[in-house]
Amino acid sequence: MELNRINVYYAEIHPIWDVSRYLERHLSHDEVERANRYRCDRNRFRYIIGRGILRSILGKHLERSPSEIVFRYGDFGKPFIAGEQGSGLRFNISHSDVLLAVAISTTCDVGIDIEPIANRSDYCNLVSHFFCPEEIHAFQQLPTQKRSLAFLNAWTRKEAYLKAVGIGLHKDLNQVCVSLSPEAPAQFLDRRIGHEWSLLALTPPMDHVGALVGRGEIGTVNTIVLDVP
Repeated sequence: MELNRINVYYAEIHPIWDVSRYLERHLSHDEVERANRYRCDRNRFRYIIGRGILRSILGKHLERSPSEIVFRYGDFGKPFIAGEQGSGLRFNISHSDVLLAVAISTTCDVGIDIEPIANRSDYCNLVSHFFCPEEIHAFQQLPTQKRSLAFLNAWTRKEAYLKAVGIGLHKDLNQVCVSLSPEAPAQFLDRRIGHEWSLLALTPPMDHVGALVGRGEIGTVNTIVLDVP
């Protein structure tokens, strides 16, 4: 059986006018309208740049102009490429304030999530609300200095799975159970999920934590760091 191949792209987001003006030419009319609804320049530039980079990446895979790509959206907002134009290409995106991540595959559904590494003061409350009992127990056994990273491990792995399935946060996070210890390999604790989906921990640049999920067994992950114009 051929294993799935996934490309993961990273691009630093520079929310500045010159870059956004260059990439805005790739966007659809609807995307430009959405960008203009942002009142804050920084948020508007970030949206334009992220969308422009995504279209550039997809255009290279499809050998099309980025501006020709037509997006459609699933019931819960997951984007996909319209009709035969996509040629079986599946993709998913995630971003922080400074970094964009895009996962692309022609062989399987994919989900990706990244979060910046930071010492959070609210993770204990979030754990009690969004973690399953097995995760809560594992989290409580960790030394205090490892808990922030463990929280981010679990959070990105849960979100990557829900994005791969295509339902995002419309399903409770505590219904998806994953390993979280910094020393443990990334895996689903629910065998039913683990039988159908693969989970990998990512090491994004710029001090981020990440997770990648693909349907079936993942064989090769190619990592590409882009230079934004």
